[in-house]
Amino acid sequence: MWHAQHSAAAYPKREDLMWAAVPVLEEEIRSIVAHGVDTLQLDEPWLAVLVDERARRREGVEDVDLEMALCADLLNAVLPAARGTTTAMHLCPAHFDHVHGSRGSYELIMPTLAKIDVGTICLELATPDAGGLEALSGFPADKRLGLGVIDHCDTTLESAELVASRVEAALAYVDRERIELHPDCGFAPSVQNPIDVDEAYLKLRAMCDGAAMARALEHVNDSMFFREAHRVLFRAMSRLYERGEVIDVITVSEDLKKTGELDGIGGLEFLAQLLDAVPTAANIEYHAR
Repeated sequence: MWHAQHSAAAYPKREDLMWAAVPVLEEEIRSIVAHGVDTLQLDEPWLAVLVDERARRREGVEDVDLEMALCADLLNAVLPAARGTTTAMHLCPAHFDHVHGSRGSYELIMPTLAKIDVGTICLELATPDAGGLEALSGFPADKRLGLGVIDHCDTTLESAELVASRVEAALAYVDRERIELHPDCGFAPSVQNPIDVDEAYLKLRAMCDGAAMARALEHVNDSMFFREAHRVLFRAMSRLYERGEVIDVITVSEDLKKTGELDGIGGLEFLAQLLDAVPTAANIEYHAR
């Protein structure tokens, strides 16, 4: 936003404009809190760009350490205005027409994230542009992780099984109690950024179903089933889940054919009967407990 030719008279340096915005944001936050808001999320548009070396060159960044420190200082100057609320911060790498503006691992910025006084840090991790989950090995131990499990830039619809498997993979780095699920970014349909509303709904539904599945799997294993056929079926579904594959009559039957167990449990007729008997998974977590 700062321009050397047009801004210098009011703000001699780029940093001057940034610091001038702090009291404006503080006033806005205090007003929101005064109206009863108990949860506040800030959008941080720069740190996720800094992870991309090409983006740094494009933007003329000469000292990445200085830029990261400035981001942390500015955020920490604003956040006290939100005292008494649950705070979160979303790191946005920028996207336009289903394409990210930057890409790269969050590993570079993890030490900076630890210095920001915010409760939850929301990271876009469903997209391959984020470079994988390995960066979470350095995720701050005192913060909650907003785990991106839906890629809003990919028009392919995620399955509940894929969402649950992404949660399972993240548990290798962050304990379950500190993980919250989110789409990578918000769905904001517009002429400039066309996102189908039905697509957004189906993706969010998959996220909710995947969250329920992940919670249920905390409590269930094959030894809990009375009938051997149900134990065999659960193991087949677990194999599909671990591979991040869709679980339905076709995929389950194919898996059981490969193991030679399909006929032993009653074949496709048995699977169809179960499908008719359980019309919804809405209460899966309750029954799992």
